[in-house]
Amino acid sequence: MDEWIQKERQVDQLVQQNKIETATQRLFELIVYYAKKKEFPKAESLREKLIQVDDMALTEIIKSDEIIEAEKNSTLNQDRVKLWTLLFNDMSMQERNALYFNMQEMIVDSGETVLKQSDMNSRLFFVQQGQLNASYTIQGKEIFIKSFEAGSIFGEDSFFEISVSTYCVTALSKCVLTFIEREILDKWNNEFPALEAKLFTYCQKQEKISDIVTHKKMERRVYKRLKVKGNLSFQLLNFTGNPTGKILRGSLLDISIAGISFSIKSARKDQVKLLLGRSILIQFNLPKGDSDYTIERNGIIIGVSSQLYNDYYINVKFDKLLTEKIILAAHTFLQ
Repeated sequence: MDEWIQKERQVDQLVQQNKIETATQRLFELIVYYAKKKEFPKAESLREKLIQVDDMALTEIIKSDEIIEAEKNSTLNQDRVKLWTLLFNDMSMQERNALYFNMQEMIVDSGETVLKQSDMNSRLFFVQQGQLNASYTIQGKEIFIKSFEAGSIFGEDSFFEISVSTYCVTALSKCVLTFIEREILDKWNNEFPALEAKLFTYCQKQEKISDIVTHKKMERRVYKRLKVKGNLSFQLLNFTGNPTGKILRGSLLDISIAGISFSIKSARKDQVKLLLGRSILIQFNLPKGDSDYTIERNGIIIGVSSQLYNDYYINVKFDKLLTEKIILAAHTFLQ
């Protein structure tokens, strides 16, 4: 029989014999042993047993807790911790360990939806690796809100407020996420009463989805759009800003100094949805009397809406505004 299993059994015998002090010392030895083996659930269950056996053995109870927390702290993935330096630095070692060891990991593939708009959400997500897009759908049009990368947190609005998610989050690449469940907050309220407040405060300092949505609604009204016709070509940019893949074609719909809309045809709705939030290099012509302006711009796809017959409308926000002169010349010619 394993030596340490035998020692654990001896604890029950010692308690039955009313040898409480010896049982306490034996439990403390077991806690240290399992903590150093990084078997934390076992060490913690033995610490609970220690409290039950002798709740006045304060030296052993306090010291065993310190040993468990120190051993936990030594196992933290430092690369992961660095992503949340400001968050973890504001916590005690016990609070840091409580958050870290209650994180569950999930891996999602490109195109997979993590959060659905109007669905209940009970998770707070931490992005460890990869890129995801947040968007919302209104009147059949999917609008890009922002991207999440390593070090981002999302889901906080519905996590803390117990409400449906007001936006959708979709993986743009293979992603590694960790998350905590809302039910852990009840446990923390007893054991770490300041932890939820610290986590909430940190999330509040991040750029709020609701503020971005409000800004985007205003932004769409700032610049007058001009209906245009013609062809357009575009190419996706990779995460380093370089063109990737083949050149794609579309038909112009309208333009402003801040962006452009065009249509494309595709039988692959799942692939078109992945365009949302992607950076593109776009090229098109605008009329100028007997000649044309050839315009090339980088931009980001902020809206995708499905139409009939495999048509999709694409909205692009330019990285750099066009000049009023270009739009005015095109407007004069098209009138």
